[in-house]
Amino acid sequence: MSKEKQTEDVETLKSMTVKLELGNMKLKATKAEAIKTLIAYFEREAAIKSILEKTTPFKG
Repeated sequence: MSKEKQTEDVETLKSMTVKLELGNMKLKATKAEAIKTLIAYFEREAAIKSILEKTTPFKG
C-alpha cells in the first residue's frame, strides 16, 4: 500500500471517528433529555397518587 493511500485511509478513519463521536454526543443528549422527562413523569404520578390517597376515604 502506498504512503499516499495510507494517509488517505487515516484521514478517512479520522473523519468517520469525528462523525461517530458527534452521533454519540447527540445520543447522550437525547438520553439525558429522556431521563429528565421520565423523572418528571414519575414525580408527577407520585404527587397525583399522594393527593388521591389523601382525598379518597379509606374503604376497608
